[in-house]
Amino acid sequence: MALSIVLKIRRTLTGAEIDDVIATTVAGLQLAAERRRRAEWRKGELAAERFRAACDYLNAVRLPSSAQNRVQ
Repeated sequence: MALSIVLKIRRTLTGAEIDDVIATTVAGLQLAAERRRRAEWRKGELAAERFRAACDYLNAVRLPSSAQNRVQ
């Protein structure tokens, strides 16, 4: 598709120019995929941080061990 757009604008292209258009398009697609992968990674890191914070909170408000023995 990108190649057809460039061809419509320029009317003719050399082999090297065609290779350049293809390489640029492929690089753009790879960059977009890498950005998506990094965004997913960040989401996972944030979820892990929230989980750790929740665990820390629960550990902080946990009953003392002597009180736990009485409950059991």
